[in-house]
Amino acid sequence: MRMEAGLRRSVRGANIVGPFIARQILAWRVRNLTRELYYLGSLVHPSSYMGLAGGFDDTWPRAGASVPPEIFAFMCRLGDEFGLPRVDPGNPLLRDVGWITRDSEVEQDYWRNCRRPAARFFVETNPGYVQGHGLLTLIPLGLGTIGRSLGAWGRKRLFSPVDRAVRALRDEDVLSDEDVTGALERSRELEGVPRAALAAIMERSERVVVPTGTVVFHEGDRCSSFYVVISGSAYVLVGHDNPVLVDQMWEGEVFGDLAAFTDECRSASVRAATSLKLLKIERSAILDILQQHPEAAAVLWRNVARDRFDGFLRRLSPRFNMSRAERFAWFLEGRAAEQEESFAEAVLLFVVVGTAEWKSGGRWQAVSAPALISLDQAELHLAEGARAWLLPDREQGSEMLLGLES
Repeated sequence: MRMEAGLRRSVRGANIVGPFIARQILAWRVRNLTRELYYLGSLVHPSSYMGLAGGFDDTWPRAGASVPPEIFAFMCRLGDEFGLPRVDPGNPLLRDVGWITRDSEVEQDYWRNCRRPAARFFVETNPGYVQGHGLLTLIPLGLGTIGRSLGAWGRKRLFSPVDRAVRALRDEDVLSDEDVTGALERSRELEGVPRAALAAIMERSERVVVPTGTVVFHEGDRCSSFYVVISGSAYVLVGHDNPVLVDQMWEGEVFGDLAAFTDECRSASVRAATSLKLLKIERSAILDILQQHPEAAAVLWRNVARDRFDGFLRRLSPRFNMSRAERFAWFLEGRAAEQEESFAEAVLLFVVVGTAEWKSGGRWQAVSAPALISLDQAELHLAEGARAWLLPDREQGSEMLLGLES
């Protein structure tokens, strides 16, 4: 039984494909009780492999186990008979499928950094999936395998709601202190934040679970909570009628920080891509913590500046073929601007929040965030509460400024 399936992002996480596949397998199995049945896929996405590996314990190949020689030979023969060209002489399980999942740049980045064992195994085994390379995947569908899979699925469906209800009645934390501490300490977003500040964030936060598909907040909402992802992943979407995915977050990521710091309306919507476990911190609490821990404030403001810089350049980058990784690398070459500075040579200034004023040629000018400007032999003054980031003047920056002016 060979299958291919694809899902639009708007319905991912709704468990649509699983029941369909189960019905086909059961119907065939009932009609052919004495014959052998195998599922064969040439999977082109980590989520497909992760779903199968999580549902069937006899999935081949899989992490931590060598494919038995007879199974390996069988898979290779099937791949050849189905006309799937080999792409790597060293691994005949990798095949050219001919179609590519519509993953955005940020989704690819998410899967490259995903910590789930099955997803990590797939990406390491088939790094060319972004080019349409598939990983031949075989599942022997004997009655025992089907029974174990259905039993595990049924127990999960039956007991998960009961378990959640019991925990709610007992008023138990949805997240243990160990879960939270581990996520905060592993977070790349919070690297450099003192342990005392992390402890304060834990103490003053609310722990919440957000079901798959639920919108945490909408673009334009007037709310100022600050969030840290403890487990799961979330989509960041811009636009209302046809939202565009601009980021995907996972464990340790921070979001809602710009609105928390500035009390601005939400600049994007956030929707749970999987079941999300979050720390939610009110604006007043996070501002108190940052006032007590300036090192933490510097780290979080850097993240705000980076994300706003990325969003600002995103709408220009298609013209200049600059990837997200290149935008981040350029940002990291810079530094935070002082409230008062003088420049004898050319620099680029990205105004993150508030208003920047500069004097050049004896004349004062001003611009409000977000804005990217070039300064040469100039004096800079940032208004109270304003933040800006200095960048090395590169060829891309000059081209972008010309694009903005035009």
